[in-house]
Amino acid sequence: HMFQAEEISAMAVERGAARRISDVSSLADTVNVYIEQPEHRRAAGAAARALVEDNRGALELTLERIERALAERGPAEAP
Repeated sequence: HMFQAEEISAMAVERGAARRISDVSSLADTVNVYIEQPEHRRAAGAAARALVEDNRGALELTLERIERALAERGPAEAP
């Protein structure tokens, strides 16, 4: 299911690291392609590795930006 991580799922599909599967038949077809044509399997694996590498450190960057924004805002006023 891709709905729980739509953004990264879309990126994976766009880069060839994943495929959208709509039913059992398309799943079987995709598995067969990866078994019978190892170059497709290797290409998908390489694309997945590149995707992970390109997004390494995203959490840390997000947290740094949040901390910087909070610091610029200053202390919260008490009600």
